[in-house]
Amino acid sequence: MKTLWILRHAHAVAASPGQSDHERVLDERGLEQARDRALYFTSANVRLDCLLVSSATRTVMTARVLTKKVEGFAQDIKVTDDLYLASAAIVWQQIAQVSPNVQTLMVVAHNPGLEELVWDCGAVSASLPTAGLFKLTFEIDDWQQANPGSVTSIAQIV
Repeated sequence: MKTLWILRHAHAVAASPGQSDHERVLDERGLEQARDRALYFTSANVRLDCLLVSSATRTVMTARVLTKKVEGFAQDIKVTDDLYLASAAIVWQQIAQVSPNVQTLMVVAHNPGLEELVWDCGAVSASLPTAGLFKLTFEIDDWQQANPGSVTSIAQIV
């Protein structure tokens, strides 16, 4: 069994003049959201084998709060440009490249791609606000087999 956690980045400031969307940072609300998510993972005693993170500043900051606040949270952290504003199809492609040795994986990225991914998996009425979190499970041996049809359960964590 494999477990996939889908986390949208926490709330970020609007881009200032001359600043790219990619460079947006978390605001105080976002930092609090990220700390709240860290509290959830600590209380649920969740540990990850791997984190796939968009290279945008707000996603990296969200992941850093988790890894700093939750001891031993992730063994392997991969930051990639490929997840920046990626579609659901691109997110699935990135997941398929993860080692089959990874049992528990988290993707920290953006909407609309993440929301599309959870909709495709059956959470059609769900929304994925900032710091929104879903847990998906699969009865598969290799992440290359992960797709909307192979999801055995999906839950939104509030």
